[in-house]
Amino acid sequence: LRTDLTEVKSKLEQVNQLHESSLASIQAMHMQISSLTSENHHLATAVADQRKQLKEIKNKYNVQSLLIKAERKSHATKVRIATEAHRVEVEELKEEQKQLNLQLALQSTSNALKATPSKSHRQRRKKATESPSS
Repeated sequence: LRTDLTEVKSKLEQVNQLHESSLASIQAMHMQISSLTSENHHLATAVADQRKQLKEIKNKYNVQSLLIKAERKSHATKVRIATEAHRVEVEELKEEQKQLNLQLALQSTSNALKATPSKSHRQRRKKATESPSS
């Protein structure tokens, strides 16, 4: 009976040691789980913050891109309007040049006609020169 009692005490002590060891292991795992859970929460928060920053960066990029496109379109419109205005101005200047050339040609012709005596003027001149000598 004593042997059985000693054996039971020995087994009970082994079970107690195993229980304490298991309990320490469970507590260590619980602490590790708690630590990992906290770290996971911090990482999730960091990822959420980075996603938010990425979204803001994308929005800023999109806004900048739209502003650049609008600027290009505005510039192209201004260039097109200026080109059209210059084309019209060039056409007007060409027309004015034609008118001036025409006026110049008419004036040259008129001056040439004035400088060249007409047939009747030549005849009068001829008679005038012939009369005094007759």
